[in-house]
Amino acid sequence: MSAVQLQPVRSFSSAFEAGNILPTGEEGLVALVLDGRGVIVECDPQGESLFGYPCADLVGQHVSLLIPELANLEFLQGGQPNSRLRYRSRIGYRFSVLRRNGERFAAILFLNCLESAREVRMSLIVRPA
Repeated sequence: MSAVQLQPVRSFSSAFEAGNILPTGEEGLVALVLDGRGVIVECDPQGESLFGYPCADLVGQHVSLLIPELANLEFLQGGQPNSRLRYRSRIGYRFSVLRRNGERFAAILFLNCLESAREVRMSLIVRPA
């Protein structure tokens, strides 16, 4: 399995419009932007078909709504993304993702920091396994 290379994002407020959260040439990937607590602050429109929720319903929800395994996780450790989650995303760990209709599917997650002067934001790329 080849690693997905992502370009750094200068501004998370325009990340989806600029098209620089998702790598080019990759299909089936969905991106979420999370705050430091794991709350979804932006949702890739492709997420609607993958998760079964309108993006408007996901914004403001904790990501554990979609990935229950992340419910009790501290997303930030010393101002940086959780090292265990980053490690699991690097080794291709398969997370169980829950769709709105209750179906589950396996997915690989890719976690990256987004640059911001205000607060830590993270992109979470979901790729069905």
